Amino acid sequence: MTDGLNIMSKTAIAVDPGHLQAYQGSALPQIFAEGMRNPDHKMKYISWFVVLEELEKRFIFPALFSADEISQITAAVTLAPAQTTRLSNMMKGPR
Repeated sequence: MTDGLNIMSKTAIAVDPGHLQAYQGSALPQIFAEGMRNPDHKMKYISWFVVLEELEKRFIFPALFSADEISQITAAVTLAPAQTTRLSNMMKGPR
């Protein structure tokens, strides 16, 4: 017996031209490009993570999952209560 769960969500986020102008003097594109050129997979991940962290600070992104979806996902997993709470909090996103 096997079980599987696949989730995909697409959300369009409008980008203000003023924000794009702010990136011209930013190091983020260079950090990303240098990371992608690096042959070490860990460095690729770290460079992408640095860029994502900075974008999360600059923009307010909508929640990835609705409260109903979070309930369904946490009901479908078999984790310890503390792990289920942690998963639920991660899916809610930054507050």
